[in-house]
Order: sequence, then C-alpha cells, then structure tokens
Amino acid sequence: MYSLYLLQKYGDKPRPTKFYAEKYLAIAGNLRSEFLEHLESEYRPAVHGFNNCYSVRMFERFTDWFGFTSTPKVKHNKIMMTQKTEIFDKVFLWKN
Repeated sequence: MYSLYLLQKYGDKPRPTKFYAEKYLAIAGNLRSEFLEHLESEYRPAVHGFNNCYSVRMFERFTDWFGFTSTPKVKHNKIMMTQKTEIFDKVFLWKN
C-alpha cells in the first residue's frame, strides 16, 4: 500500500524505479538490515539487489501489468523510469 501511495504522490512525472525502492526501504526500520543481509553478495551491494527485486515485483509484475504505471523496458544495468497512468488515478485515491 505504501508503494501505491508513493506513486500517487510522486508519479505524475517519470522517476527512476530506484526512487520508490529507496523510499520503501527507508521505512523498513529494523527489518532493513535483516532483509538486506540476505541479499548481500560479492558481486553487488545488497541495496542494488533490493532495488532490482522491488522494481521487478512492484512495477513489471504488478502496476505495469494492470496498466497503473508505464515502465519502459531497458537493457541490463540501465536506469528504469516509471510514471503512473490515468488508470492509476481512477482506481486509487488517498486523502490527506
């Protein structure tokens, strides 16, 4: 739900998917270090692994699939940008 709220708040213009992953990770609190510990490898930092995992699961497999966001495919190691669509605002609305 927090990711959808972030899209409502910041999704009007294209942003890197990493932007949303970092904000999501920032609220993880104590779970952050425990979770990242499992993603650490000698080939890449744990945060990079989290960003990739978040981008695939949140955007490619959820919001893009339902048409809530537009996240063009990019080549490996390129910055993925995403933006919410008109459908998103018709389906989701949070009031402050």
